[in-house]
Amino acid sequence: MKTEYKKGRTLAIIGAYMQIAPILNFLVGMVLISTTGENGFGTFLKFGIVTMAMSLSGAIMLFSSLVFLKYRAVWFFRFMALFSVYLAFKMSLFFTPIGIITAIYLLSKRNEFTMDRTESPQQAAANA
Repeated sequence: MKTEYKKGRTLAIIGAYMQIAPILNFLVGMVLISTTGENGFGTFLKFGIVTMAMSLSGAIMLFSSLVFLKYRAVWFFRFMALFSVYLAFKMSLFFTPIGIITAIYLLSKRNEFTMDRTESPQQAAANA
C-alpha cells in the first residue's frame, strides 16, 4: 500500500508540473517570435507539438494517479478540481466530457481526499 502511495504521489506531482508545458510554450514562443520575426514561427510550432505531448502525458499521469493508484491528498483534490473545470471549458467534444466526468468523480470521492490519514496517539488509544 505504501509503495502505491509513493508511486501515485510521484505521478501526481510530475503530471501537475507537466501541465505547465503549454504556458512555457506560449512564453518562449512569444519571445522567439518577437526577437526573430517570422522565422521563429516554425520553431514555435515544433516546440508547441512537444509541449502538447508533454501535457497529454502529464494528464495521463494525473488520471492514472487518481483512478488506478488512488492517490488522495487535499492539494491533489484541489488541483484536479481546477483541471477538470479547465477541461470542461476547453471547447472540445473530447475534453469536455472528460472534464465533467472527472468533476463528478472528484465530488463523489470528496471525503476520501479530505479524510485525515494520520493516526494520532489519541486515536490509537481509542481504537485499542
